[in-house]
Amino acid sequence: MLTDGDRRRVKETFGVDDDQVRRDHLISHVLAALSQAMPDRVRFFGGTALSRSFLTSGRLSEDIDLIAIGSRGEVAELVSATLTQRLAREFGRPTFSHSLAAVQPEKPITVTFPSGSAVQLQLLPEDHYAPWPFESVELEQRYSDAVPAVLQVPTLPAFVAWKTTTYIDRRASRDLWDLASLAAVDAYTTEAAELFSRHGIFTSAPTDSTFPAAPAEEVWQRDLAHQTRLHISAAKARSAVLQAWRDAGDGGAGSSPVR
Repeated sequence: MLTDGDRRRVKETFGVDDDQVRRDHLISHVLAALSQAMPDRVRFFGGTALSRSFLTSGRLSEDIDLIAIGSRGEVAELVSATLTQRLAREFGRPTFSHSLAAVQPEKPITVTFPSGSAVQLQLLPEDHYAPWPFESVELEQRYSDAVPAVLQVPTLPAFVAWKTTTYIDRRASRDLWDLASLAAVDAYTTEAAELFSRHGIFTSAPTDSTFPAAPAEEVWQRDLAHQTRLHISAAKARSAVLQAWRDAGDGGAGSSPVR
């Protein structure tokens, strides 16, 4: 059960409303259920994975993106059964907007619980993305009633390279915010540059002419203000990312120069 102390702490830390905290609390329990039941059948990626691994004080992301290991249909059935069986006592029996096994992989479904809390869930097949490296990480669970969870997430350099690729592709404010936050923790290295060259859109790190423009400030505020306390403008976020990529090209944090 979400305690009042946890609710107030997370609400104050991220500057969000109660509904956002309740969703984030539900996500912690979903991750715990997956970790306990099927840690070797899914990989966890995207903004929520980043916020639960390397950027734990950043923003409260709102969905769960998974990659199936093995048959997507089989994994989808396991995920659905796991959430139904393991979360019913705490949250009630969930309702699925669509069958996870039958829906198109790119289409997220919504899992809603009797309390009204809901989370979007996406399950992609193993061959849907480039072979970014993953590692098993103990996730940030945030809430005192959520048991520990360990899942496979992209390595820190892979997050940098993959998020850059994603921002160039869809130009979403949340991706630029994540990239700027990664710059603040010195995550841009030659390994990230090499991964981007291998699996990204370009064969070299992005530059001012190849990296998309920042979102308009009103769009930036609209997209992100309900998830975090914004401490940087969209334009400054873009500048920070480009500077981090330039630094990585000059050798990165403690790394040898890119060959």
